[in-house]
Amino acid sequence: MSFKMTHEQELARKIALEFAEREIIPHRDKLRVEDEEFEEQLAVKEAKAGFHLAMIPRDEGGTGLGQVGRVVMEEELSAAYPRMVSSLHREFAYVFAKATGGVVKEKWMPLILKGEASAAPFINEPQGGSDLMNYTTTARRDGDDWIINGRKCFISDGHKVEFGMILLKTGDPKDPATRGARSMTAFIVEEDMPGYKVERVEKSMAGNLTATVSFTDVRVPGNYIVPPGVGRGISPVFLAVWDVGRMGISAMLLGCILGSCRSSIQFAKERVLYGKPIHDLQAIKHRIADMYIDLAASRALTYRAAWLRDQGMNSSQEQSIAKYYCTQAAIRASLHAINIHGGSGVMDEYMPQMYYRYAPCLIAGGGTDEIMKDTIAASAINGANPVMGANPAETSGFYIL
Repeated sequence: MSFKMTHEQELARKIALEFAEREIIPHRDKLRVEDEEFEEQLAVKEAKAGFHLAMIPRDEGGTGLGQVGRVVMEEELSAAYPRMVSSLHREFAYVFAKATGGVVKEKWMPLILKGEASAAPFINEPQGGSDLMNYTTTARRDGDDWIINGRKCFISDGHKVEFGMILLKTGDPKDPATRGARSMTAFIVEEDMPGYKVERVEKSMAGNLTATVSFTDVRVPGNYIVPPGVGRGISPVFLAVWDVGRMGISAMLLGCILGSCRSSIQFAKERVLYGKPIHDLQAIKHRIADMYIDLAASRALTYRAAWLRDQGMNSSQEQSIAKYYCTQAAIRASLHAINIHGGSGVMDEYMPQMYYRYAPCLIAGGGTDEIMKDTIAASAINGANPVMGANPAETSGFYIL
């Protein structure tokens, strides 16, 4: 792996940084007061800039920058203001439409390329997040269609998305052939389907919104089932969560670390105590050093996981390591930033408090710390002993013991 960014990747970072300096940073006051009209205008500008096209190959109408390209752009946008990465839901829309194909792809792909369609995974339920077998949302066959009933919660910006990929039960618990993982199927659901209702919208401590969506006798065509088909829905849903959600969240956390570093250095240069800038104080230097160590380590882990996916390799372990480490590093870096800023660090007009509030909000996104550790351990255990069934062709080989 080359540790040098390509010309295209460096250009992507430059474009994102210039966009942030022009469209986001001068208007942070509007973002702080959650000006919805301004946020919508900014999302449109992000779409016109084409940030959501990085994952889409050029022959499909995208920019073909891949995972590394999208990570460096989303890192810069999140450093400017962590709540303003709207491309994530457009990226979900592309992955869902492509995975489903057929009429779903024909309907949504033209809108996706123009940045006019967004989607989200509908996974969590009030009584079950990672406990898939405890899900109560179901679909039953009715001729060529399926009828969906149930409820999904903690859907990021779920009140704004046009469609989603829902994971639910289609199996009969009394039938051994459709129990366990074989009971789970993925469908595409659209906001204008009768019976689809946004029941509740909740706000986190950082201001980002999540929705609860209910489904009451929602009729879905049979060709809206996501391949590989009935009883095989776990794989396509979680592959999308890993490649779009987990990588995107790691990029946002990188942005929190980078933003904490930048704001702290600027403040340390401007703040004078004892007759000199506070960056001359050893205690401040050590905090800045700790932040940059975390930034360097987080980038190495995240960029590597992204690069592996760009090479077509399975990087679920590396993605989990990156997401776990970035979460902890972002919390540490933002707390360092608050300490460097002193009393100013917890004031609304300064950014450290926003980074500090936002980073914990990403802990559950793409899987909690415990889920990350389970994934990491499972990969290590299976990879350490080929007899246990690890397929070397499906791993990076980097962490084989």
